[in-house]
Amino acid sequence: MISHASKVHNKSQHFIKLGYMLNFYGNQQPIELIQDKLTSQYPRFYENCNSRTSRLGGFHDQYSAYFNTKGCLNYKWSHVYRQQFQQTNAQIPLKSILASRSFGQLNKSDNHQNGNRYFKEEGFRKLGFFEQNLYEYAGSCYNQIHIKGIRINFETLLETSKLLVKKHKILTMSVRSIEEGNSEWAELNELNYNDIQEFIIEDDNQFKEKINELNNQKLDYLNLTLKVYLLQTPSQSVILLGYPHCQGDGIGGMILTNDFLTIYNHLRSGNIQAIEAIETIQPLPNVEDLAFPDGIPEKEQHRIQQILRELNETRPKWKPIIPFKIAGKQLKNFPSFKDGTKENYEAIKLRCKQEGVTIGSVLLASIYFSLSKMAKNSNLELSFDTDVNLRDRFPVKLGYKNLQLFIGMISLKYKLNEETSFWDLVHSIFGQLQEVLENRDHFLYHVVNRLFDWKSPDYLKNLEENGNLGNNLNFSNVGRYPFSPVYKSDGFDDIILEKMYAYGHDWSPNYAGYIILVHSVDFMSYTLVCEEQEENQRDGQILFGYYVNLVESSHALEKDYKLIDFHQSE
Repeated sequence: MISHASKVHNKSQHFIKLGYMLNFYGNQQPIELIQDKLTSQYPRFYENCNSRTSRLGGFHDQYSAYFNTKGCLNYKWSHVYRQQFQQTNAQIPLKSILASRSFGQLNKSDNHQNGNRYFKEEGFRKLGFFEQNLYEYAGSCYNQIHIKGIRINFETLLETSKLLVKKHKILTMSVRSIEEGNSEWAELNELNYNDIQEFIIEDDNQFKEKINELNNQKLDYLNLTLKVYLLQTPSQSVILLGYPHCQGDGIGGMILTNDFLTIYNHLRSGNIQAIEAIETIQPLPNVEDLAFPDGIPEKEQHRIQQILRELNETRPKWKPIIPFKIAGKQLKNFPSFKDGTKENYEAIKLRCKQEGVTIGSVLLASIYFSLSKMAKNSNLELSFDTDVNLRDRFPVKLGYKNLQLFIGMISLKYKLNEETSFWDLVHSIFGQLQEVLENRDHFLYHVVNRLFDWKSPDYLKNLEENGNLGNNLNFSNVGRYPFSPVYKSDGFDDIILEKMYAYGHDWSPNYAGYIILVHSVDFMSYTLVCEEQEENQRDGQILFGYYVNLVESSHALEKDYKLIDFHQSE
């Protein structure tokens, strides 16, 4: 039986879709160093100012900044006209039209008409393209955090949640519609901590039922969107940290997890000095503004045109290759989980070091092999869009402080046949990743997707023929937890982050029929998200099993292990 151990509400959920996030973790930098770099890198846009300026028009929205007394960055809205970009790209209609799909339950209130009383008058900034896209088509994301060593205390968790909101200014904001197809971040007038709850779970079946129930709650953008749920199972405490996907990505979820456990650790040990020293992390500009502070260079403008031509050719021709039953309406999304082993994880890291490649390349190669086996076809040409963690790829590295949505996209293309060697494919993927990163495609795709004509007749006709399914599979390598998973205090047992998963609602089929995510702490933890139809759940589990088994055994595969060998394996 599940017991409800706190007062509360319902509404909402939580967290992470992401596509594949590359494992490039940089050192965290002191805020003073980031400030110095910002002011030197962006002298045109970072002047002292406290007022909102009028809109002059143009392609990008930029910010001016001032430093508060604690050395944190505060951003105020200003708009810079990008005349150079408009002149060079005048032949391209500047569109931000989202794809028309019949699945999308937008999960948002009509706050343009009736919600202004919930927000402070001044908006912070408009949503970037990907933020707007996720606001329209995705619900929330959840980080599912498994704790070892201690039992989490609910009262301490409640205070921790309030301090977490105090630390991350973006958590005090929600989305307000301002015009057709555009929204802005705006600060809420009131912060009602209604979605912080505790549940007592007696067995695994009840745990699964509660996870499915919480995951499919709809978001309420007129209230605090942070959700914190504590599930007390017979063996351990499990925390769910939830928020809208447009508010943060997978790495952002790890940042939030670390801050949550750090604050909880300070509170339980009575470390008042550390609590008082918590500084507010101010929200940052969107990806395009950070990536192109001085406009888009001419070379990259040509690359944008090239990518756009390629997508105009390939997107209207895409067809599903693995089974997925189309319901024609949005259904509940159910997550399922598998764990690897620490021994396999260490062996994979060693094999990757010997081969001179990354774990991310192994994870992607395993996706290609698994899709081929699921399709029962050894001769495939696959085009795969994958996401990249951008935090340390901007002109000024951001480090691991901000929750926000900082992902970029790149496209990979490969032809497979039955003689394709697994490790040859890994090396090929690694090489192509390096090439597209050098081209800065991970930034350029933000511009390309904004310019792509999502309402072109060819694209919409193909989408309709595919049952409005835009993608078979979305894969996210969220990456390795970039903080110490052990939280220590003198006189107290250690708080140990054992593992984490991520999932959300309305991902399937809005993003893809099937979504697979991978997190790593001391071993790899795998999540599959799929909508509830029995046929799709069955096929999803088959694909999920192929994938996890291949990744976990990849370290032991011979150099000549081929796709035909994988097809013939059980």
